[in-house]
Amino acid sequence: MSRRHGAARAVSLLLLGALALSAVPSPVASAAGDPVRCRVRNTTQGTSSRFFRIVVALAEDGDHLRVRGRCHTRGAAIAKDLVITGVGEAPTLDGRGRYRVLRVRPGAVVTLRNLTLAHGVPRNYAQRGYLSGGGAVLNHGRLTLIDSVVTDNDAWFGAGIYNIGTLTLIRSRVSGHGWGGPRGEEGPIQGMGGGIYSTGTATLVDSVVTRNFTDYDGGGIKNTGTMTLRRSRVSGNGSNYGNPLGDPGSGGIVNTGRLILIHSRVSRNSGEEGAGIGNTGFLRLVASTVSENHSATGQGGGGGIYNGGRGTVIIERGSRVTGNDVRIGGGGGIFNRRGGTVIIGGGSRISGNSSETRGGGILNRGSLTLRDSVVTANTAGSVGGGIYNTSSGTTALHGSASVTGNDPNDCVGTSAC
Repeated sequence: MSRRHGAARAVSLLLLGALALSAVPSPVASAAGDPVRCRVRNTTQGTSSRFFRIVVALAEDGDHLRVRGRCHTRGAAIAKDLVITGVGEAPTLDGRGRYRVLRVRPGAVVTLRNLTLAHGVPRNYAQRGYLSGGGAVLNHGRLTLIDSVVTDNDAWFGAGIYNIGTLTLIRSRVSGHGWGGPRGEEGPIQGMGGGIYSTGTATLVDSVVTRNFTDYDGGGIKNTGTMTLRRSRVSGNGSNYGNPLGDPGSGGIVNTGRLILIHSRVSRNSGEEGAGIGNTGFLRLVASTVSENHSATGQGGGGGIYNGGRGTVIIERGSRVTGNDVRIGGGGGIFNRRGGTVIIGGGSRISGNSSETRGGGILNRGSLTLRDSVVTANTAGSVGGGIYNTSSGTTALHGSASVTGNDPNDCVGTSAC
């Protein structure tokens, strides 16, 4: 192409963009029950369009956009610092089952407020399969979602969000990926991290991850980076299996990195190993609860928490592991593998858990330390209602720690209690 023709083409594109921003008529009011017609306004520049991707492409660093109605994003990639706010009734960014909703480029700082991100899939997902990630969002930059919903998207890694950069969720929800029916109902599936797959840095504040499902590990969340949950909930997620690399098939959260829960809850998830949380990295529970999780099929055990051979779990400041159950493998509350370390202290309680085999409260094959904490009211089908300690495990009690009131007995395989 000659330089002259190239310049003419560039001018034509700019003219088309200008026409899209200035000559589009105002949306017509929709009939009752119909989606509101898309309108995107750049309030910084004073321009508007029906085409979300064009407004994003022509925006400058620091611009504020307002989205009204349901807007097809056509896989828009954001490379600038933008604030995008939904207004009116049910403002939605939609991939329409053909495109990823958004991609945030490296270096971009993006805030999404009061928006729903739905029906996104990576382009060529059917052909690329397991190579694809981030149905709603693939984030390489710094992304914050406030008062927003990510739902009904599809991808192999992180059907909702695949985070490689820095991600913050505030008062937001990630739900309905992979499978939203009752346990056992067939539906579409993904590989790992059904709601969120994060290899970067992620923080969830006052947020919920619920009703996500994967074939492999991390129905709700898979974290291989650094993640903190504050006053947040991971509940009602599911997973079928552990992955071929050996990560546990946990329905709630799989952590191979660093994960801290503060005043948060992981509950009513189902999975193969560690139905609530499967950990092979560093896990810390601070005033948090792991409850009512169910492992029916796994050989590895751990209804509430599964800790792998390289893992460290610290449970403190009045945390609770309660009401979890496991059918096979043992460790209704906690299963600690050989080489793993579990430390429970600060008035924390392991209670009301059950195993059809051994270790209703805790099955320990590694290093277990209880300090000023309680293991009580747990049950096992055979032995070790409170703690079942194998020949490879060591158990130590310090301070006011107690193991009492468990059925059929409190401790087996250790003289510590």
